[in-house]
Amino acid sequence: MSTAGQSFLEPENRRGNAIIRSGTVPFYLICGLGGTLSAGGTHLAITPLDLIKCRMQTNPGKYSGIAQTAKLTVEQDGLKGLARGWAPTALGYGLQGFSKFAFYEVFKKKLSDAVGDEKAHRYRGLIYLASASMAEAIADVALAPFEAAKVRTQTDPSAPKEMRKCLFKGLPPLWMRQIPYTASKFICFEFAIETIYKNFLKSRSQDCTKSQQMAVTLAAGCVAGVVCAICSHPPDVVVSQVYKNSDVGLFEAIRKVGLRGMWSGLGARMLMISSIAAAQLFIVDATKMTFNLERPEPKY
Repeated sequence: MSTAGQSFLEPENRRGNAIIRSGTVPFYLICGLGGTLSAGGTHLAITPLDLIKCRMQTNPGKYSGIAQTAKLTVEQDGLKGLARGWAPTALGYGLQGFSKFAFYEVFKKKLSDAVGDEKAHRYRGLIYLASASMAEAIADVALAPFEAAKVRTQTDPSAPKEMRKCLFKGLPPLWMRQIPYTASKFICFEFAIETIYKNFLKSRSQDCTKSQQMAVTLAAGCVAGVVCAICSHPPDVVVSQVYKNSDVGLFEAIRKVGLRGMWSGLGARMLMISSIAAAQLFIVDATKMTFNLERPEPKY
């Protein structure tokens, strides 16, 4: 961690470029920037698939499949109907992405420093879990009102538009979905990165080319995306129900959906989330590489 009067730049890395040190304010801000670009951009790009997923979850009797839902939506609202909810999607996930990726690095650094290098490596899984969970809990405070507006716009145009009410009503179910999603994503990604370098490339990341590093990031992101989509799908169905109808409470929504209904729309969400997760992690890593952020090596 930097101290007063100490530069946040390391002299240079192996390629002769100055790097921004881990644990400094510029490091966290750039991680947040990468999070905004990745989360806001990817969710915006995939708005049509998200709309289809939400409609399948909230009205399975009418919307029975991805192709059928897309066709019916276009017939009812035209092609522009597939873009419903794009504005709260871009704003909400842009803010959420900044908070999530910045605070994840903050908590990971703080917890690792608190326990020391040896214990930080031994218990790295728990550190990833705690850091991701706390970062997502903070990020969801920014996301909640926008997520509520997005889902209601996509599924019930006549619903109220009161952001303040949406925030306090929607935060608990959003935590229930987003914390397992983010925790499983970061844990799987960190261990997938470690496994690929250690067991397949048998090399450290700093000894690989930028193209190789980004290929590893993409592969690890795809694995993490599939896992986190499955882990967070049941609460995602509940969130859609709660946000669609302002009069439905969390436990009422769970009873209404039922065990089988909690897996409605899984195919669409796996396609959506695996794509989003891989793209987000790739964009954030590319941002770190572009700005020459320090990339601490795991201790094998």
